[in-house]
Amino acid sequence: MKSTILLVEDEAGLADSLKTEFELENFNVFWANDGLIALDMFRQNEAQIDLIILDWMLPHIQDQETQLITVLIGIGWIAMVAISRVYLRDHYLSDVLASVCLASGWWLLVTPAEAFIQAKMRQFLPEGMLKSWPHQN
Repeated sequence: MKSTILLVEDEAGLADSLKTEFELENFNVFWANDGLIALDMFRQNEAQIDLIILDWMLPHIQDQETQLITVLIGIGWIAMVAISRVYLRDHYLSDVLASVCLASGWWLLVTPAEAFIQAKMRQFLPEGMLKSWPHQN
């Protein structure tokens, strides 16, 4: 029986490439290009979906509470991977804690400024690249 992935990605080219690769690996793939559509698809197909691959920033999911929850889940994920490295004795605890602190701090610093950073980057991009820029806020 094939496993099913819900792919949530607003950039069509990337989503198409990922969908094709997953289908070649014998997965069923549902694709949503918008956070609200993804929620509807998940509710309708919850029993079938085995994995959700979620884009970091999605159209229509932009309230601060949702972004904060996403950041906290990401930090938790970083911590879980880091702890597994200590458990497997690949790294010392001090190295892992330093990495977690650095990554979490960077994430918390950059996430609120993402729109500002993208706006500044758009000033320097050629017009041809702006047409394919994924987040036009």
